[in-house]
Amino acid sequence: MQRKILFLSLLVTIFFNLTRVKTYVSHFLISTVYAPFIYSRNLIILLLHTEEKAITVQATNQHLRQLLLQVGKDTTTLPLPQEFITGDIVEYSPLGIPHEIIIKTNFNSTEPFKGKIATDLSGALAGKIVQVRGGYMTLKTIYDKEFKVGVESSGNYYTGVYTGGTQPEVLYVPYDAKVKPGDTLYTSSLSALATPGIPVGIVTEIHKDESNPIFLKLEIEPIFKPFTSRKLIVYGTSEQE
Repeated sequence: MQRKILFLSLLVTIFFNLTRVKTYVSHFLISTVYAPFIYSRNLIILLLHTEEKAITVQATNQHLRQLLLQVGKDTTTLPLPQEFITGDIVEYSPLGIPHEIIIKTNFNSTEPFKGKIATDLSGALAGKIVQVRGGYMTLKTIYDKEFKVGVESSGNYYTGVYTGGTQPEVLYVPYDAKVKPGDTLYTSSLSALATPGIPVGIVTEIHKDESNPIFLKLEIEPIFKPFTSRKLIVYGTSEQE
């Protein structure tokens, strides 16, 4: 029996080493199994490289915004070096419109980033870090009703205060401001929470604020969309030595 198995194995080996057979088998594997595998592998590598590049670009842009804010000021007030870390999103709470996001990082000491802001990989404001526990951070998202940040329009200039919630709004916009649907609002130079120029949301509707007749109330579509990114970028500032 063992001789038969050995003889059969020898025949199979000889058969698959024939030039025509090898050519046919290799063509079959390339067109059916190997090609999709290589395509998937290359796609994953491309996505990872794109993600790493997006993180670098957004971190650089954030630092440049901070530098531009200081143009013309005394050099002693120049910003301290900008620091950033990336974190993987591990939990949304609740799953519908999340008010909190849990982020996992590779750093055990995340205390310096408490109270700092985070953006997605496109640079849109995601929220503020409100709690740190070792390598985990809790982010209060821009959809949370308690989240507030000063915003402004870069076109027809006007300011307001973004407030989160199921339907985010911008309050305290001057009644005579030249507002129009489609305006993009950014973090304001008047806000202490975040560096100016970070995209926050787009104006969808304009209303007169019944409780404050001298102001307008804007309905906003946040640019940051939950469940569309695996990572967030959290920004901080180095401690002065």
